[in-house]
Formats: sequence, C-alpha cells, structure tokens
Amino acid sequence: MNSLSARLVFFAATLLAAGTAPFAFADDASFKKYMDAGVEALKSSNYADATNSFSEAQKVAEADHNDFYLSLSMSRIADIRLREKKYSEAEILFKQSLALAEKAKGPGRSVVLMDLNSLGTLYLAQSNFVQAETYLKRVIAMLDSNSSDELVNRKFLPTALDNLAVVYRNTKKFDQAEELYKRAIPMWEKLAGPEDTDTATSINNLAALYYYERKYAEAEPLFVRSLAIREKTLGPTHPEVINNANNLILVYRALKKTSEAEAISKKFAGANGGEDSSAPAVLTGAGVDTDEWSKHIQAGRDHLNAQRYAEAETELQAAVAEAEKGGVEDRRLAATLYNLGHVYAKKKDYEKAETTYKRSLTICEKICGDKDKEVLRTMTSLAKLYTEEKKYDQAEPLFKHVVDVQQKALGRNHKEVAEAMNNLASMYSQAGRKSESASYEKRAKAIDAKSTKAQ
Repeated sequence: MNSLSARLVFFAATLLAAGTAPFAFADDASFKKYMDAGVEALKSSNYADATNSFSEAQKVAEADHNDFYLSLSMSRIADIRLREKKYSEAEILFKQSLALAEKAKGPGRSVVLMDLNSLGTLYLAQSNFVQAETYLKRVIAMLDSNSSDELVNRKFLPTALDNLAVVYRNTKKFDQAEELYKRAIPMWEKLAGPEDTDTATSINNLAALYYYERKYAEAEPLFVRSLAIREKTLGPTHPEVINNANNLILVYRALKKTSEAEAISKKFAGANGGEDSSAPAVLTGAGVDTDEWSKHIQAGRDHLNAQRYAEAETELQAAVAEAEKGGVEDRRLAATLYNLGHVYAKKKDYEKAETTYKRSLTICEKICGDKDKEVLRTMTSLAKLYTEEKKYDQAEPLFKHVVDVQQKALGRNHKEVAEAMNNLASMYSQAGRKSESASYEKRAKAIDAKSTKAQ
C-alpha cells in the first residue's frame, strides 16, 4: 500500500499566533536577562528551560510589584502551556495576565492585545467558536480604533483577522470570512512582504475557503501563488509545500485540468517520498491539531508497512479521533479512515474494513463527486475487499464504475484503464465467470501493448 505523506496539510487554516514583541525593560537588567533567556529557549522549543526562565522573571516582577512585568512573564508561560496543548492551564494564566495588563494601562496595552489574541487562538484550537469570536473581535476593535498605533506594525491586526476568518469559515459565515481574508492579505504583504510565508498562509486560507464553496476558478490562482511563495522560501520538500501542492492538485482535478494536475503531481512526487499515494490526498479545515494528527497518521502508516497491524490500528484510531474535530467533511478524516480500512482488511476483519472504507468513500464523494480520482481509489479498495469476501455482486458495479470513469477521463488506451480492467478481470475469474474475465484481460493486455509500443 502506498501511504500518506508524513505531514499533509491540503487546505489547512493555520492558527497564527502573535510573536513576542520587542518590549522595553527599563533598567531592570535581571528581568530582561530572564525574559531574553526564555525567548531563546522557545526558539528551540525547549519548553522546560523557557518555563524556568519566565518563572524567574515572574519572581522579579512580583518582588518589584510591577504589574506590567508580571503580566508579561505570566503571558509567556501561558503561551508555553498553549503550545503544549495544556489548554486549561493556559486559559487561567492568560486571563490572570490580561487582568494585570489592563491594570497596568500604558505599556500593558501590548500585553492586553497579546493575551486577547492568544485566548482567541486557544478557543479556536478547541473549536469553541463563540468564545474565539468574542476575544478576536476585541483585538480588532482595539486596533481599528487607532489605525496609527505602532502595534499594528507588529502584525497583531492581520493575525486577528486571519484567526477570526477561521472562526467564520467553521461557522459557515463564508462571506464574512472572505472579507476578513481579503483585508488581511494586503496587510501581510505590507508588513511581512509579498513573498513571506505569513502572506502565503493567508492566501492559502482564502483559497481553501473558495474550495469549500466550490469556487474552484477563484481558488486556483491563489493556490498557485501560495505554492510559488512557499516553494521559493521553504524549498520543494517542506511539508507546507507538499501540502500546498496537494491542494492545487485537488483544484485542478475539480476543474478537470488533468494535465496540470499530473504535472504538479510528478513535480512533487520525489519530495513526497516518491509515492503516488493510494490514499486520498488531504484537504483540511480548522479544529484539528495538525501536529497531533500527523504524528498518529505517520506512526500508523509505519506500523502498517511493517505489518504490525495491532499497533497500526491503535495509532490510526487516534488519528481518526483527532481528524473528527475537523467535521464530517474533513479530508484528513477520509484519508485516515482509508488507511484504517487497509489495516482491518489485512487483519481479515472484513466487517470493520467494509464499514471504514464506506465511511471514507462517503466523505470523498460528498466533497468531490463520484468521478474524482481519490474516490475511484477508495472505491477500488472497497471492491477488492468485496472480492476477497466473495461478494461479487457488490464488487462488480464498483469495478465497472471505475473502468467507465477512467475511460471517459483518460481515454480508452490509458494505462490506468488497463489496470482497472485487470481488477475487473481478476474479480470475474474468482467468481468463475471465465469468459468475461478473459475478455477484460485481453482488452487490458492490448492497452498495455499499445502503451509499451508508444514508449
């Protein structure tokens, strides 16, 4: 079985967190020393050392009775808890920091903005869209009330706009989400640059919105642009680049631009592990912890390839649970279910395999229609399962559908048509329908012969 990339992120709506701003620390050298050490530790994701440094800074602030310093150090600790997915602890700390920052006024305003945005991000990560909207709107209102504020130049506003757009997309307020993305993109272009990855993320998110609205023509140029930025900045093998390429492939397929889809697929095949991936490509929404999902899907794939089916099942079930947070139409869920179906099939647990494949197929059909390439792959796997179970009457229409669609989409002499015919011939052979098997096998061989001669 060909497998998913280690990390797929096709139409991913990234939660953008405001970075640490260059605050002034007056003459308090010890406080600045600890804060700087914490920031350095964060750069390498050393959360333990960062927490220790920020905690020492907090002690200095408490001794000085400095509300601003105290709020700032607590906010940084809260940020670590957020990164660690310790949401309850993070929420408490952010709210305590926010209260202190509001008391400090003046310099505390910067921390107020950070904490409001972080709380909005926290609630968004938990799919608590009502609370997320409340806090993100406060950030936007504060900055809109003073457009000349230098804090705007620290990217608070486009960050909040992007995050609120994610909220609106998940609550089906597509017009409002589109308006926010269109407002955020020029800000990112001005503040970060037209070829910065933050700009690419905002462009990618707007493209994702258009895709979910089935506005494929509008999505296409945006995915092309975000892919170009990311490839130039991050290199062709970066997960975000592979994800972006997968997104563009899906749009090309929806627009029936087969040659363009194949060109992108071939270009990034080597970067994607040299696999054409028999699992569905992944197009995603918000609400899912992408890192957590990627960790489980990768582990499940590795166990499956090593024939450790019990371990693969455990990891993929965890990936399903994470993917379900994205909603019933999230393609991460379809992709994960597809892989889990393979595990059950390998274990000869046919009932679970059938149920799981069907669930994956239903999601893919709803998003892309019954002629999409990923749908056909899932359909083929289900048909092969039926064949193994000797449910030939259920396998036959699936195999025939794949053959018919492939012929219309690719032409009667394409190698994928031959492969689909061979699958049908094999099913007929096992069912004892020798003449039909021989007929399709003969047709497949003729196609293969033409293909070989053409080469």
